[in-house]
Order: sequence, then structure tokens, then C-alpha cells
Amino acid sequence: MSKHLGFFVLAALIALGYSKSIDSSKDVVWFPNPNGDGTLIPAQLTPSPGAMAGNPEDIHFMLYTKNNKDTHDEIFADNVESIDQSNFIDGAPVKLLIHGFGADVDRSSFPKDLRSEYVKDTMEETYNVIIMNWSILSAAPDYFTAVANAQIASAEAAKLLKFLVDLEKTTWDKVHLIGYSLGGQVVGQVGNHIKQMSGIVSRITSLDPALPLFDVADPANRTTLDDALFVDVVHTAANGLLGFWDPIGHIDWYPNGGRYQPGACAHGRAPAMFIESVFSQVKFLGRPCEDYEKYKNGDCDSNPHEEMGHHTPSSASGIYFLDSNAESPFAQGPQ
Repeated sequence: MSKHLGFFVLAALIALGYSKSIDSSKDVVWFPNPNGDGTLIPAQLTPSPGAMAGNPEDIHFMLYTKNNKDTHDEIFADNVESIDQSNFIDGAPVKLLIHGFGADVDRSSFPKDLRSEYVKDTMEETYNVIIMNWSILSAAPDYFTAVANAQIASAEAAKLLKFLVDLEKTTWDKVHLIGYSLGGQVVGQVGNHIKQMSGIVSRITSLDPALPLFDVADPANRTTLDDALFVDVVHTAANGLLGFWDPIGHIDWYPNGGRYQPGACAHGRAPAMFIESVFSQVKFLGRPCEDYEKYKNGDCDSNPHEEMGHHTPSSASGIYFLDSNAESPFAQGPQ
């Protein structure tokens, strides 16, 4: 992709209003390193001189199933042979996992650990788990360009899914998009692209969707409840810096109030809880409530429980609160 096109994408971001969230005192925020070493990585919120748009050829789609748990098959849109020669299971539900800013797919617990859960032999359902590796386009420290590149990456993801549907390998009602941090906004963009193709995915799960540059973005450029038949959102670091606070799904979960978490990294707690929820015998159960203070005071104790995570039913809606443990296992069951 040309340098001129790169500047066009960045200029388009400014025109959409992203730059309104930037002031002279805060042009960098710090994200927890998604690769699990306990460090922080800088995220530059302003355009970098000479920045170019990402190349779609640097985006890779990695397929895992129960038949190839540890070694992925790379699949491509518009390449039937790559699908037919892969371990793709016709008719099985598709889980598309999208990582966030600065992630290394081989080291980051999301999506690596979630992929491992979904392809276990003990999993009753059989899934096609696809990881979108867009790490070159979302590398630290240039967060501004990563946000621009999200549109490129989301378009490529939508293109691949449309290709699979057109080949009758799957159907839209079997597609579930799961994204964390910046990926938690990219999944909404993928859903929006698919709607423009006259499709709609069954479910989008957004795990602590990123706040920087999205707080003033047009809804078409971030996750909303219009992007899938069912959108569930988990907010764990919505403290005005990293995670999105406003409810944006059919159901929005606010563990421990949604702003901070007991124990370590709040931003990374959302994917950790979701991963745990896949097989945990102790459930993440929350109740709908007006706010966390009323939840803690017991004002909502008569409201029915709902389950957060992998098993959240598509009929669920509203704003839910729950408490969790400071260390894994995080789930506390009924509260």
C-alpha cells in the first residue's frame, strides 16, 4: 500500500474526529504488555511523521481445530485451495479471535489461551478457531497508525468470512467474533463491514474495548450493538484511560464495578475471565443493577442472575455487575 494512501488513512481518522481526544498534555498512554511480561508499552496517540498504511498481505488468518491443535493452517480469502487443503470443518461454528495493540499471537494469553480452550478434546462443540494475526499493523508504539490500520484489518477479516459463507463452508449464524482491547473495537468494524455485504454475524464479544481515540469516534468505527445479532461486552479497566466505559452492547458486564480490578492488571482481566468461563465449574454470575454502589448495597439482590463469558445466552440484555476474586480462579459463583 502506498505512502500516499497511508497519509490518506491517517487524515481520514482526523476528519472523523479522533484527534479531538488528544491534548498537548497526553499524547501517550501506557497499555499493559499483552505478551505477559508485566511491563507497560507506550501507545502514541498522535500521528507519526512518515507513517504509512499497513499492507493487507501482512495480515494472516491462522486456523486451528481439534485436528490441528498446536500447528495452524493459514487460510486465504479468494483461495479455495487453501480452505480445501486445511483442517477447516465444514458446517462447524467459527470463532474469529482478534488481538489488540502490541500483541504477539505466540505469546499473548489472548488469543493463544482461548484458542487452546476451544480446541480441547473435552470441548463438546467442535469449532473452527481462526486467529487474525495483524501484529505488524498494530505494533507498538504507534497506536494512532494501528487504529487507522484497524479499518484495513477488519475489511480483510470480513472478506475472508464472506468467502467462507459463499463457499457454503459456514453460515453467518455460526460466526462469533471475539476481540480484546483494540481488537474489541475491531470486531465491531468487522461486523459493520459484513452488514454492508448484506450479512450479520451471530455474536460479537468485546473484551474491555479500547478507549483511546474511540471515545469520540463515529459509531461506525467502533463496536455497537448494531454490529451483530448479539453483542456482549466486558468492562474491566473503564477508568478513563484504557477501557471504554459506556454500555455499547446488548449486555454490558462490569465486574467489580468495571473501573478497577482486585489484584493485578485490570485491562487484562476481561480476557482472563472469559477464558476461565469456557470450562469453569464455578460460574461468573451477575445481576442487573443501576450502578455498582446499589449492587454492593444489596438493592438488586432480588434480580435474577445471568452468566458472564462463553456461556452468556443471546437472550440476555442490560447492565450487569458482579464481584470476582483477586487471583485465578476469578469466578465466585452465586452472589
